[in-house]
Amino acid sequence: MTLWKAHVGNFVCNSGASLGEYCLIKVTETGWSGTYSNGQKVKHMVRAKSVEGGCAVAHGDSGGPVYSYTNWFDEVAAQGITSAVGKPVYCGGLDGGRVIVFSRAWDVVKDAGAYVMVY
Repeated sequence: MTLWKAHVGNFVCNSGASLGEYCLIKVTETGWSGTYSNGQKVKHMVRAKSVEGGCAVAHGDSGGPVYSYTNWFDEVAAQGITSAVGKPVYCGGLDGGRVIVFSRAWDVVKDAGAYVMVY
């Protein structure tokens, strides 16, 4: 596993407890700052959107991995940690969103001195 820094135009996958793996998600913005519906303010987040118009993330996926496949799907690159759902939409039995907000793993490792664990 490698660690990549998310850039606008990159494709990422979300693998959450509710939605499972979904990979047709394109990064649309890095450095996003805003306020979540619960009042929590965040900075330096990444926003990405489903290119199919389907759900990129569902409630319950928070804390799960965001990653990219590399080298013809032989390796995985850590991209980030799922944090929030954009404007809520119905996702076939789940509440979710077409837009996913995540923290970049690159920033977590750099700023907090954290490590990426591989199982």
